[in-house]
Amino acid sequence: APVTPLVGRAEELQALAEWLRGSNGRPLVLHGPPGVGKTALARALLGQVAQADHRPVCQLDTEQVKKLSDGMAADLEAVPPGALVLLDAADNLHEQALQKAAQLLGARCGQLLITGRRRLDLPDARTWLVEPLALGESAQKSAAAALFWHFADQPMVRPVPAGELEQVWQLCTLLEGYPLAIKLAAQWHRLLSIPELLLEVQSDPFLLGASSSEAGPLLRCFTEHWDSLTAEYQRTVQLLSLFPGPIGRQGARAVAAVELPELDSLTAAGILRREKGGAYRLNRLWRCFLRRLPAVATATDGGQARFVAHYVVFLERHLPALRSGQQLEALSQLKGERANLARAWQWAVASQNEAALTCLVEGLGHYCDMAGELDAGRQALRDVLARLPGLSAAVEAQLLEWKGWFCYQLGELALAYQLLARVTSQFPADSPYAARARVRLAIVAAALGDEELAGEAARLSLARAEALGDWPTAAMALSVTGNVFLRQGDSDVAETLLQKSLALSRMVGDRWGMSFALSALARLWQAKGDSAVAVRFLEDSFALRSQLGDHRRAARVLNRLGRLVRQQGELLPAEKAYERAIRYCRQHELTVELTTAMMGLAETARVRGHFAAALSQLQAALQLAVNGQRQPQIVEILFTFTHLLAEIQAQPEPVAATSWDITPGSDVLAHFFMTQTQATGQPMSREQISQMV
Repeated sequence: APVTPLVGRAEELQALAEWLRGSNGRPLVLHGPPGVGKTALARALLGQVAQADHRPVCQLDTEQVKKLSDGMAADLEAVPPGALVLLDAADNLHEQALQKAAQLLGARCGQLLITGRRRLDLPDARTWLVEPLALGESAQKSAAAALFWHFADQPMVRPVPAGELEQVWQLCTLLEGYPLAIKLAAQWHRLLSIPELLLEVQSDPFLLGASSSEAGPLLRCFTEHWDSLTAEYQRTVQLLSLFPGPIGRQGARAVAAVELPELDSLTAAGILRREKGGAYRLNRLWRCFLRRLPAVATATDGGQARFVAHYVVFLERHLPALRSGQQLEALSQLKGERANLARAWQWAVASQNEAALTCLVEGLGHYCDMAGELDAGRQALRDVLARLPGLSAAVEAQLLEWKGWFCYQLGELALAYQLLARVTSQFPADSPYAARARVRLAIVAAALGDEELAGEAARLSLARAEALGDWPTAAMALSVTGNVFLRQGDSDVAETLLQKSLALSRMVGDRWGMSFALSALARLWQAKGDSAVAVRFLEDSFALRSQLGDHRRAARVLNRLGRLVRQQGELLPAEKAYERAIRYCRQHELTVELTTAMMGLAETARVRGHFAAALSQLQAALQLAVNGQRQPQIVEILFTFTHLLAEIQAQPEPVAATSWDITPGSDVLAHFFMTQTQATGQPMSREQISQMV
């Protein structure tokens, strides 16, 4: 095997050297996956101990070991007394032959150091698993990245941009910290830039070092290891490759019929790695290798059905907790299994397994809803409804209900109303989803201004939810009804209903429901003129959304806070509130909500007379809206922009620093409306802007 320098293994080397010196001749077995650096560690170890103890070193090949075990004294005489003897790549030798050789060497005060892929259980031997290099907590502290720079043409002799350091760290992570793979990648750095190299590794790491005529050394190592496995072992690995995410012990048992000893063996072989939470994950290099095998589909026949069945059971166990006091724990479990659940959904759709879809849509629906993954949820439902037109009425209604709910959350009110109105009549009266569908219809109807339908749908939902003991839905129905009374001017009844909703959500531990009620109570106290109480309710709602990981709605709450404070005339606190929202949106990459926050900050700056700051925020907001092709936001920004320009023109004195530098993209659009406004001196209406856009 190619020898790599010993980078990042100083502590490991020191510990093994101390053990060798005090081991009284016991054999040492260094085992681990191919390309992990066993040979480099063994040679460095022998060199250090030999130099310190003045002992001779020699290396035997497999044929010499076989002769030793057969009692051929001539080969034994070739080994100096007291020598440290290296037997590299001993996988093809029988353990009895190794045991006999170790005994003979021991008689001459010699000591055997063995490397191999598999763990050899020699009597009295110490085994040591050689693992990949540590990736570290950062690019600067990564032993794997340090090895890359060691092999690169000019290792760290020039200042390396921070972005390039991060890319090398990402590259080493994709290569799982394997020294051989990292060495090959570094050698390719002579031909490719770091970004190009990263793309190459993301595509297929086994292309590293390969030529048009032969496989590279990394692929040869993995192929030899794979060919040495039994057919049963190979099938187990292929079945475990069905998991795109973590592999729990229950999942491994259900899908691949393996228990802890087999999982431990696969980990020792470097095929799996153990994660902090106790789950396992398939090594990425092995996953890429398995994709090259033509027989994986045949080997995993039947595994997909077991995979789907396992995750149906998983969701049946965790779904009740999603609307209870164990909500955070259940969400954490679903988040950890997100990739596996998506794969189960994909295979359930492909096999048209309606029973599985019924359960999976509830699990993924609740998760996407609470975690704010609304686009992903809507797209998954849109795809399945397009692919499976022949679904039963009950399953179709369930899918349409979730699609309607996600459409509402994403601002598609007309489509949401159409879908939810349809499914409320489609669900049987005794369906467990009928109450939820009606309360969601009530929410959409209220958003569209249909108070009568909102009140009636919420009333029917409440009655059905209470009969079923579905307290989270009942709490939501109370909140909707409270909002209806609030808009009708009856704040006392509204407060009673909203407080009851909040208490009910607290009773069952439903943080999502609590946040919903708190936001409604904030609206009520804002209507009463007590902004301090309203702000407190919104802060509580934000905290709950953040706990759930629902960052999108948490950001919307922060934008509401800024708007509420600004409407009270408290401009400096409003500015700070919007700046807080902007930081939060950037942290969680929420471009729609970030655009809204920038618009709010621009409006606050305009009211304060800070026209240059207002223009700067509008310019940044318009760029985001144009990039996302969000026409409603584009229209609103340009509407504000033209009013701001008209206000600037109306100032008795010239206003400094209010020009908008013209660059390609959104600024060309802004320039058009700037010239239109400056020509007339009048702002434009939303209708005019919408038609022009």
